Amino acid sequence: MDLRIIDYFLAVVEHGTVTAAAQACYITQPSLSRQIASLEKSFGFPLFDRSAEGMRLNRAGARFYPIARDIRSRVEQGLAVMDSLGAGELNLSVACPPTVLEHMLAPFIAGTGSIIGDVTEVAPGEVYQLLDRADVDIAFGTSEPPVKFSRRSLMTAMVAMQCRADSNPFAGRDTVDIAELQDHPVLSIRPGSAIRRSFDSAAAARKIRFSYRNEVSSTHVAQALAAAGRGIAIGVGPARYDLDRIPITSLGAPVTITDWMAWDPNHYAASEIGETADHLVEWLSPRMEYLGMEQLASEGA
Repeated sequence: MDLRIIDYFLAVVEHGTVTAAAQACYITQPSLSRQIASLEKSFGFPLFDRSAEGMRLNRAGARFYPIARDIRSRVEQGLAVMDSLGAGELNLSVACPPTVLEHMLAPFIAGTGSIIGDVTEVAPGEVYQLLDRADVDIAFGTSEPPVKFSRRSLMTAMVAMQCRADSNPFAGRDTVDIAELQDHPVLSIRPGSAIRRSFDSAAAARKIRFSYRNEVSSTHVAQALAAAGRGIAIGVGPARYDLDRIPITSLGAPVTITDWMAWDPNHYAASEIGETADHLVEWLSPRMEYLGMEQLASEGA
C-alpha cells in the first residue's frame, strides 16, 4: 500500500470533504477521489458515508482510522530514528507524570545531557499506554509496569505530611503514624494517584477512614494550601514554603510509593536505555535526602 493513500485518507477524515483534503495535500480533487476509491476497492467495502455536506467515516472507516494513524505515526518515528542514527546520536522520547518530571527527570536531563530528547507529561495511569502504542520510547511510572516491558525500579518515595511550623502538632518528631492524622484536616491528592493509593491502602489496613478537607491535583497544590493554613498536606518530595515535613508510617513501616522506568525489550536502543536506567539510579543516589526518598534494590531489566 502506498503511504500517500494513508495520508489522503487521514486528510479526508480531518477536513471532512474531498475538496478541502485535496487542497491540503496539494493534489487535484479528482486524483484524491480516485485514490480513496482505490483504497476502498482494495478493502472490498466503503470507508465513508457520502453526502452533500461532505464525507463521514462509516463503521468500517472508524475501525481503519486508528490503524491509519498508527501507520503514519510509526513511519514518522522510524524516519526520526534513522535521522538520529545518521547524526550519530540518540534522541529518545519519554512519558511521565508531572511530579516525576519536576523532581527527577528534568534535573537529570539538565545535569547529564542524557539520550532523552523530549518528555510528554501525562497522568500516571497513561504512561504505559503510550509506551504500548510506541508513542514514546521510555515510560516512567508510579505503578509497576506490565510484565512484557523491561523495567527498573528506581527508588521509593516516602509519603510525608507537611504543615506550617507554627501549627505543627507533631513538631520535633521523626515520623508520624497514619492513625495520628485522623483528627487533623488533611489535604490529599485525588483518588487514582500513586500517593493516594498508598495512603488509602495503609489507612484501610488499619481500618482508618479520612474525611479529606481538599482533594487536589498534585503535591505542590497541597503544599500551597498547607502554607496558607488550610490543613496538613500529604505528598512526596521536598518541602516547600518553609513547611515542616515528617514521613508517615503505619505501625513502624514507612508509607511509600515506587518510581519505575520501563521500555520495550525489543527497542532498537534497548541497551542504551538500560544504561540510562543505571546512570539515573547512580545519579539519584546522593540526592535521596533532598528528595525525601530512599533507594530501592534494582529489579533489573
